[in-house]
Amino acid sequence: METKEESIQRVEKELEQAKTDRTRAGLHRELYYIYINDDTDKALEVAQKAVKFAQLAEAQSLIVYSYSDLGTAYLKKGNFNEASENFALALQNSENSPIKSQSTYIQFDLGIMYTELLLFETAKIFLHQAEREFINARNKSLATYELAKIYLIEGDTSQARIYTEKLKDYIPETSSQINYDYLFHYAVLSELYANLNELDKSEEILTLALPAIEYHDRRFYRGIASYSRSLIEYKRNNFRASLSAAQQALSLFKDQKEASYMAKAYNQLSKTYRSLGMYREALSALEEYNNLSDARFELLQSALEERLVNQHEEVRNAEGELEKTESTLKQRQIFLIVLSIMFTLLLILTIMVYRSSKAVKNAAKKLDQLNKEKNHFIGVVSHDLRSPLNSIMLLSSLMIEDRNSIDADKLRDYNSIILNSSRRMEYLVNNMLDASKIEAGKTDLLLEPLQLSDIVRNVYNSIIILGNEKSIKTQLNVEPNLPPITGDLHAISSVLENLISNAYKFSPKQSTVTITLKEAGDQVELSVQDQGPGITDLDKDRLFRKFEKLSANPTANEKSTGLGLYIVKNLVQQMGGTILIESMIDKGTTFKVLFNKA
Repeated sequence: METKEESIQRVEKELEQAKTDRTRAGLHRELYYIYINDDTDKALEVAQKAVKFAQLAEAQSLIVYSYSDLGTAYLKKGNFNEASENFALALQNSENSPIKSQSTYIQFDLGIMYTELLLFETAKIFLHQAEREFINARNKSLATYELAKIYLIEGDTSQARIYTEKLKDYIPETSSQINYDYLFHYAVLSELYANLNELDKSEEILTLALPAIEYHDRRFYRGIASYSRSLIEYKRNNFRASLSAAQQALSLFKDQKEASYMAKAYNQLSKTYRSLGMYREALSALEEYNNLSDARFELLQSALEERLVNQHEEVRNAEGELEKTESTLKQRQIFLIVLSIMFTLLLILTIMVYRSSKAVKNAAKKLDQLNKEKNHFIGVVSHDLRSPLNSIMLLSSLMIEDRNSIDADKLRDYNSIILNSSRRMEYLVNNMLDASKIEAGKTDLLLEPLQLSDIVRNVYNSIIILGNEKSIKTQLNVEPNLPPITGDLHAISSVLENLISNAYKFSPKQSTVTITLKEAGDQVELSVQDQGPGITDLDKDRLFRKFEKLSANPTANEKSTGLGLYIVKNLVQQMGGTILIESMIDKGTTFKVLFNKA
């Protein structure tokens, strides 16, 4: 059997001697399968060349396979939009392909894509169909593995066990002799058995397959094998051995840039460190896991949002055609009215239907928009609450389990992190509730005389911890003997929290945020000034819209819901106040809120 390097050298030599585009396309596909589990970028490159040569050769079946390969490569890189487009091109070309079974391969690819998008019910439809239609046992086994993986994620261990055993049956001679075409299958079968707590079966398969996996130096397969070893040792309480295997798996997955398996490895490391009492290392691994999950969430959200935009565009085009048709019908109806008064009632009825249709379409548009915003809300909540909640849970467990050995400084640090995480969660929840009330027209502000300086000091004292975390100095300047203003206590606090936290978010470390309160004629002026990147003219036009993201990025990669300034503007207006903005690029931004005197 050839090693990976020998295979690459052989195929590249054959490419140099190739005389037809059809042959070149086939050889580039062969290179693709060599690279796909060790170098995704290289696999993407050769798949693109395979598409080009297949098109030049007008080889329809090769065009389908090459587009499918290209989609799979994009999928491994997390580019769901490009993956979807290439799978669609593969499906389109399969209609003219002499090989009718090719559509089954594309169904399988789509099943994997929907699994990555966490749309499991849709994924299962495609994968079940592919498993039924595949003739080759090796292909059936791949669909079976994906189904077993989904059932494990869903917590359906009985179904996961059924499909794991089916996968085992598809692999030739798993007990005595390795089949080199099934190295990936051995690796994932061991992982599945470990997750099902069938540790002896997992180790038996791993022991059988590992020498061949190492000989062929397939880093991805070696990573899965090391990850399976870590699971086995962890469940046997051999935490040191589990840690070593998880670290090795992470290193291999990093080489391959396998984000989903890197996340698995970090999660396993966090659990193992915690079992060993290494709580700081556990927290660090958990944060890396959260970062990968956040990045993955953003890719998924981007893909889903683009799908929604495309669907919305299709709806708009359909509506345009409908309106043209309705216009034609209306002209005909008017013509009929001229011919005979008898059609007057029909015209009236048609107009009523037309108006009703427009009302339904408008309602549908509104519903579509509300549905998008609902999805955005759900996404933001699951995304932004998860990280601080995980930190709170881990540190709380640490303080309970290791309470006798934690010194005062550590305890103070942990309490500070927990307080800050709780503050972030409270800020997010309050913003969501405020935005929801504004949309529903149920803010019900209680306008009364208030001493603004007292409210500013209270908010300043509670939020300054966020600035301290980034080494930002917060300066408070309050003019003495200010008159009371007319406002709502909760609304003013929300306005202040959003403006100050926004200033922290876009301020560099070691800079200063200045909060100033002073009398301004018939009003009292509150200003929040930062030394951040400033706001462009284009961003100023979008600044107070809901869910808008600015071109400038937060200086410590903080998350932004796009709700804060939308809430600020609405609450200030409802209190009869005015909000102004002064900003210069690279010189900072000042938000000014003018409240009416009581």
